Amino acid sequence: MCDPGVPEYFVGGRRVEPGRLYRVRDGGWVEPSPRSCPNGHRLGPGRGLAGTVACPKIGGFHRTHICRTCEAIIYTPPEVPECAHDRMVPAEVWEANSAAAGEVLEDPPPAST
Repeated sequence: MCDPGVPEYFVGGRRVEPGRLYRVRDGGWVEPSPRSCPNGHRLGPGRGLAGTVACPKIGGFHRTHICRTCEAIIYTPPEVPECAHDRMVPAEVWEANSAAAGEVLEDPPPAST
């Protein structure tokens, strides 16, 4: 692993550079994703949330990967001090996505008899 503050990106088990698409064996295209968060937790299906946030500074979007273990956020391309977007709040993102998926976030109150 390289510098713990710099995420490593992989496609099909191969280390690649972020910010471009890569052709895979089935003929499709994929965007690389970080293998782990800055705190070393593995990312992947069920371990993180991928999304986007608009950023006028870069004239487009940052891809976001949020670690479900520690809520660290990885921005691709990386944020710069001049980025003009609100920082995401992981707990609010999880709550919104869980509600949209119809998940129950807490136990319902007991039914009165």
